[in-house]
Amino acid sequence: MCLQSAKMWFSSAPPPSLPITQEQWIRQIMSAESWLEKLGFVHGHLRPANLLLDVRENIQPCDFDTTVMIGEQLNTKTS
Repeated sequence: MCLQSAKMWFSSAPPPSLPITQEQWIRQIMSAESWLEKLGFVHGHLRPANLLLDVRENIQPCDFDTTVMIGEQLNTKTS
C-alpha cells in the first residue's frame, strides 16, 4: 500500500468509539473462515488470542502457522 492510499484509508476510518456488535464480529470471523475454506485450507488454531481488531474495529484473524489443507491432519504440539 502506498503512503497516499494509507493516509486516505486512515482518514476514512470511523472513530474507534463507534459500537460494533458481537454479531458483526461473528459474521466477520465466519467470512474469513469461509474464504480460507474456499482456498482449500482450515485455520488450525482459531481462538480469541488469534483474532485482532484493526483501526476500524474489524476482526483480523492471525497466526496462520497451523493452517492446513482440508483433509490433512493437524499436527499438535504436546508439552
